[in-house]
Amino acid sequence: MSEKVNVYYDKNCRLCNVAVNIAKKNDKDNCLKQEFFNYLNINKGIFLTGPLTSMFFELIEKHKNKLKLVVGNINVTISK
Repeated sequence: MSEKVNVYYDKNCRLCNVAVNIAKKNDKDNCLKQEFFNYLNINKGIFLTGPLTSMFFELIEKHKNKLKLVVGNINVTISK
């Protein structure tokens, strides 16, 4: 069961408003649907869970159903 989370942000921040509106459109039972992540334009990040936890990645290619990343000096392909 998920809990409702209140998010506080600067209402004058255009980028924040866009992100919040996209998140609201992709809300399902107080959880984000996978489609929300298709809107993001992220080139670098860090894995928070799974076997690559705490490892940094860089996005090198984005396809319809998969992402190609560089993790350390290793190329990785993951499904969306």
